[in-house]
Amino acid sequence: MELVGQCHCGALSFQLVSALEALPQRICNCSYCRRHGPLWTSDAQGRVSFSWAPELAPIAYRFAHGTADFLCCARCGILLAAVSIAEPHRAVLNLRCSNQPAKPDSPTPTPIPTMDYSKESATDREQRHHARWTPVARLPDSAAAG
Repeated sequence: MELVGQCHCGALSFQLVSALEALPQRICNCSYCRRHGPLWTSDAQGRVSFSWAPELAPIAYRFAHGTADFLCCARCGILLAAVSIAEPHRAVLNLRCSNQPAKPDSPTPTPIPTMDYSKESATDREQRHHARWTPVARLPDSAAAG
């Protein structure tokens, strides 16, 4: 499958290539994600590429343990993805920015799990990113720089 996504104004975009037929979905319960409302997905076996013009680089917001940059569009404010600080970079993507519907069409949709990562240490968080997040094939120089 190929998943394409972009912010509202189109300045930031991603392209995910995955062998999965359906991507996992999860909601994070941290205060930042509760306010932004992303629906996260990733595929540890897939590959994601990001693109934007240098003059349209995202705002990279880093908080809590400082293990990832949350990429928001500087023009429209949409939260596109989170990218790990550690190399090789890995990312989790906001499905609400994609060409895929948020919930599969089925008579009995599966509930989307809400995750609580508040008890993780920075090391635990980095290990989870490495195990579950999507490897980044292309990340313009202006992101995940801190």
